[in-house]
Order: sequence, then C-alpha cells, then structure tokens
Amino acid sequence: MNFNFKPIKSTLVLCFGYLFLMVIVSCVEEPNPYIFGECPDPVKATFEDLEVNFTPFIDDRFAVESDTVTFSDFSVVFNFKPEETTTSKLLNSFPGKAYALSCALVYNFSNISNISITLTEAFGNLQNGSDITFLFEDYAGKKLSELKDFKEIPAYLGFNFTGEIENYSKLKFRTHVFLKDGTQIVVNSSSPTLKTS
Repeated sequence: MNFNFKPIKSTLVLCFGYLFLMVIVSCVEEPNPYIFGECPDPVKATFEDLEVNFTPFIDDRFAVESDTVTFSDFSVVFNFKPEETTTSKLLNSFPGKAYALSCALVYNFSNISNISITLTEAFGNLQNGSDITFLFEDYAGKKLSELKDFKEIPAYLGFNFTGEIENYSKLKFRTHVFLKDGTQIVVNSSSPTLKTS
C-alpha cells in the first residue's frame, strides 16, 4: 500500500505559514491604550437617504403608526443611508487584526448641512408648520437643533421628544435633510399613538 504524504505536507505548510504570519502581525512595539481593542476610523461617506423609525421595538420590528405605545418608551430613530466614499477598515482589515466588538460603524457625512423637523399637523399648543427640531434630544441630552457637525455619525441615531404631549396623541411631522448642493431630502412621518399612562 502506497500512501501519498504530499497533500498532508501541503496542508501543514499552509497552516504553519499562516501561523507564522499571524505571529509576525501580532508583535507589539508599544502598549495598546485600547485594552479591549480599538475602533476603526470613521468612514467617509455622502448622505443618500433617510428612514425614520420609532421605538419601542415590538415583535422584532420598530413601532408603526397603527401601534399604541407608552410615551416613556417612545423615541424617533433616524436611519442614515450612506454611500461610502472610502471603504471601512472594519470590513477589510488584515487577517488576524481585530477591532473591539462594541465598535459601531460611524460615518463622516460630507454633504449634509442641516437637519430640521416641522409639524405637518397641529400638536398640543404647537401650530402646523412649527419648527420642533429643538424638542428632540439624543440620549446624551444634546438637541437635534445643535447638531451642525455631521462627523462620526452612526447609521442609526435616536432622539427623544421632550415636548408636552396629550394622552393618546399622534405626532405628525416632516424631516428635512438639507444638503450642501442646495437640495434636500424630505421624509413625512406619523408616530404611533402615544399614551402618557
């Protein structure tokens, strides 16, 4: 019986070659300040489109207009649709190089100049057409109206509505994303029914 060792030798050579390559790449010249791994740089992108969603997440989907939700669970979630002008290092890193699992992909949008929200229907003591951008705050307490630098923006960005609401009311609004070329993207939205208790 004649046994051919050539395939086994080829496999071992490839395995040891890859192992050697991994050891060389993992050599540390200086201590890494990111003990859990570092995050990749933001991806340069142009803004293409916007999707407006609402929390809470119900049955594996965002809340929709026909739902009734508790106001304390409600927020508006912007889903920015980018077109990448540079590729993400997170997606094409060298084999053996890892980024922290907690890293969310963030974008530097080069073509957004401003975002505003206006009512399309009167809400409480606010008239139809009122600019309510200042009534939306992110989880860190920063108002949407203060967002002027569109760098390091995640694909999903959530905002709480801080205005007064009446029990079982709906928030109907229009989101305007103004682009630097003078155009804008407009999205009309209607929230789920909001209950205060």
